[in-house]
Amino acid sequence: MKKILRFVLQWGAVMLIIATTLGFLGRFHWFFELFTSFKLQYTFSLLIAIIGLTLIKKRILALICMVFFIPNLLAILPSYSASSYDNINLGNLRVTSINLLSSNHNYTQVESYINKVKPDILVMEEFQEHWQQGLKNTLKDYSFQYAVPRIDNFGIAIFSKTKLNSTKTLTLNQAGIPSLLCSFLINNEEVYLLATHPPPPISSSKYTIRSKQLNEIGALGAKLKNLIVIGDLNLTPYCYHFDNLLEQGHLKDTRAGFGIQPTWPTWGWPFSIPLDHCLTSDDIITINRSVGPDVGSDHYPITIDLLISSL
Repeated sequence: MKKILRFVLQWGAVMLIIATTLGFLGRFHWFFELFTSFKLQYTFSLLIAIIGLTLIKKRILALICMVFFIPNLLAILPSYSASSYDNINLGNLRVTSINLLSSNHNYTQVESYINKVKPDILVMEEFQEHWQQGLKNTLKDYSFQYAVPRIDNFGIAIFSKTKLNSTKTLTLNQAGIPSLLCSFLINNEEVYLLATHPPPPISSSKYTIRSKQLNEIGALGAKLKNLIVIGDLNLTPYCYHFDNLLEQGHLKDTRAGFGIQPTWPTWGWPFSIPLDHCLTSDDIITINRSVGPDVGSDHYPITIDLLISSL
């Protein structure tokens, strides 16, 4: 039994080292990027490996694991490093994003969550026409509605209690997938919200399409003041393209200070990863951020309290 445990421990450590190494190549190929998504899991697994290898006196392999443990740890630390606010009443805008899952028909669960968090602006991805009818009792509270339902996984909708001054459908990639851009006023400041849902990078073509869409979002962020980007971006915050999006678009991640907050898949703990995001311009302050319960989708919803101050 001890021999089996030693074997599993040593080869498990080797696999973690290989997976971390492949993740470093994620900016070059879609397959390698898949390995970047599990930094949190690598961190804890490598820590266990380091302790175990030290106990069985495999110190060289333990030292190698330590070398790979450090970059994984550094990747997750920003989620815990920023200040957070105890009083959510400081915020003046609450936004919620729900990836509904195209095959989901659990209207009651979705309505229950929306009625609980009562967002000012509600964004829904994978939105199909049946959701408009299924959620009619809740959506009647949202006077301003802008939806592009589709029969595939890329329908999208914005429902707002706040008056929308403008709405526009954007096509940010060559696949014709819609994103929605709206604007509204808070404290006499014009605020923009982009609801978007790039495709998952599970092939070379979809990786290219998603990367193109992220580049277009970054370009939009560089032009617009007070921008909120929200939706299932189909990448984790550890990816090269995520960092590039933040830098190019002058955006920041609302998760900072609130933890990893994994959202997908709902059935896959402890392998869940954060795919659903809310990014904001630098002048917008995040007061609170939370992940909601299971609403019948493969994604958990997210709700964010923001503070937009007049300058």
